[in-house]
Amino acid sequence: MAKIVRLIILIVVAFVAYDYGWPWLQAELAQKGKIKTTVLSDFDGDDVMDSGVDRCLLLASDANEAFGAGIGQFSGGQPNRGDWMSFAGRVQKQAARAASACSCPGDGCGLAAEAMVELESLIQETDGLVRGSTDTFSNPANRHEKVYDLLARARRAADNEPNL
Repeated sequence: MAKIVRLIILIVVAFVAYDYGWPWLQAELAQKGKIKTTVLSDFDGDDVMDSGVDRCLLLASDANEAFGAGIGQFSGGQPNRGDWMSFAGRVQKQAARAASACSCPGDGCGLAAEAMVELESLIQETDGLVRGSTDTFSNPANRHEKVYDLLARARRAADNEPNL
């Protein structure tokens, strides 16, 4: 009976470590620049970007994932302004690079560009909160979810468009 209880405890600990610890570790390593978080599975396993929309979507996904992976460090207490400015600057550069790549024709690029505008707006609003220049803040989770939704719509639109 004691062995069964130990086994159950071991399974629960392993599940919690995998479910909570692994994403946290990935975010920490990504934040320190040791790994790059990219959602390549969304691109049907293609390693070669054969069109402007592929590059646009990859860069937009990278910017969105960078924001999602790093924003958690600023959620508790008074955030360090220097850390915030560094983080926000990195994500803004990624978003600007993506927006520039998303000037390609088609709905996929247009929706991805719209997602980058929304991400930039979310960064600006968060910046105002961190700097203390604004007291109100819309729901950041809903705003970030909107960016994810726009990128998902962009992927679907790109899948339905011929390569340009």
